[in-house]
Amino acid sequence: MTALEKAFLKRCNAIVRETKKLSFEQIKEQLEAIEQEFAIDRKDKNLRLALELQRRVKEDIFRAAINKQVPFEILRSCYRTMRSCGFTDLIQEYSLIIIYAKECRERGNVKEFTMVLSDQKRNLIREHNEIIKFIHYFIEQICNS
Repeated sequence: MTALEKAFLKRCNAIVRETKKLSFEQIKEQLEAIEQEFAIDRKDKNLRLALELQRRVKEDIFRAAINKQVPFEILRSCYRTMRSCGFTDLIQEYSLIIIYAKECRERGNVKEFTMVLSDQKRNLIREHNEIIKFIHYFIEQICNS
């Protein structure tokens, strides 16, 4: 982890630790300010790092929206913004999807709950099929050598 990443995480974590004292709007504003501060000079240098920092901010905003029990429309917007940034790995992606689906269910939004889980079921089936294709290709290559 670079010094820049450590500084970024330290600033974000400081805000997250203060969430009990801050409103959702204050948390979001402060996290977005940090995102802008750290993202400006890195876009040209390291796109992967810039995207990872942006993703981290959007995830923290999403979690704050849940913790502060914001209206569902705002939560949904935070979720969609976070998803548009992508995820570091499948475990993180599915963990956050499950958190959002649980919030949908607990808030009584059955339509959104069903849609989120149906989308993920389709994604899992697609990923499964891709893995099976790769395995068949791999076996074929071994058999032909």
